[in-house]
This record gives sequence, structure tokens and C-alpha cells, in this order.
Amino acid sequence: MKKVAVTVKWFDTKNGFGFFKQEEGADIFVHISVLQYSGFEPEDMQEDLPAMISFAENKDGKLQCSCIHEIDGKKRKKNVVRKRKMQRLSVGDRYILTLKSFGFKKGYGFFYAPAGGDDLFVHISAIPEDLHDYLVKGNRFEVVIGENEDGRLLANVQALSPEYNAEEEEEVA
Repeated sequence: MKKVAVTVKWFDTKNGFGFFKQEEGADIFVHISVLQYSGFEPEDMQEDLPAMISFAENKDGKLQCSCIHEIDGKKRKKNVVRKRKMQRLSVGDRYILTLKSFGFKKGYGFFYAPAGGDDLFVHISAIPEDLHDYLVKGNRFEVVIGENEDGRLLANVQALSPEYNAEEEEEVA
């Protein structure tokens, strides 16, 4: 993943998103989940601070930050992972899950399992249309567990999640 030098344009802590600006080119959207996954806090996103990031285009061709490597000389925490005890999923349970992959042509994708185990299937029909632009690997969503006719568990997406539970994180060397 290519690292690019940018500066912080602005960040809205209440709404959980902001933008980086490039020297040349379009601004790059950043969601709070990427910020926190990279080990930073909203307070680190002060206007005009230099940063190193990686980004990609979403399905609409808009630029979206996928990783923040550095802000104002402060390096990201490496290999931040979520640790949870193995638990049995039940229909109706709510989780904040990270999107593993999504294929618009096929109309489905997968979330990383909330406690190890099998990835959780999600069909495009289970995702509100206003969230389709955010179906980028690594984004976090509020999900309710459901099941199909065969009894297999699946994800029903409720909202893009600005939340992140720092108590369940652990830095791995």
C-alpha cells in the first residue's frame, strides 16, 4: 500500500469524520474508525498538521483513507487487533464489525467474525442504500445477527459505526 503525504484539512469529532488534503488532487475522506484503528484519537486531527496515509477509491471514485501511518510525526500503533473471548452468536445479537470484503457485482460480502470463527455473510439487500458508499474494506458497521432459511447466520447492517471499543484492543508486537 502506497503511503502519501497529506495535511489534515478538518475533522468533526461529533460526526466522526473529516478530510485530508493533498498538495495536488482531490480531498480524501477519513472516518473515525480508520483513525482509531490506526491508534489515533480525534484530538490528533488538528488542522494543517502533516500526515502520512494510504487511501483507495470507493465504488463512486471518491477517495477514502484506509490507514493513517503518521500524524505530525506520531507513528501509528502497529498490529492493533481486537481480542474477545470466543462466544456463540445468536440471532438478534448486535455487534460492531469490520468489513472484510464486499463485491458489488456479486451483491454480497463478508464481515470478520466478532470472536474468531467463520466470517459473517452479508447480502446487499441487508444494507441500507445510504451506506453503500461506505462498503470499503476495514470500515466498521453496527450489525444485527440474522439467519437465512437454512438456519445459517448472516449480518443485517444497521449503521456505519463511529464507535470503537478501546477496552477490547491490545497491541501485538
